Amino acid sequence: MKRYEAMFKLFNLLVIIILFSGCMENTQKLDKKRMSY
Repeated sequence: MKRYEAMFKLFNLLVIIILFSGCMENTQKLDKKRMSY
């Protein structure tokens, strides 16, 4: 069970990192659009 819990925590961390990186990319795109104006 402990091994499964560790895998679950790692999976959650991976999902959070992917979502966070996606949000960062979106904010960078918005900043580029603002700069173009």
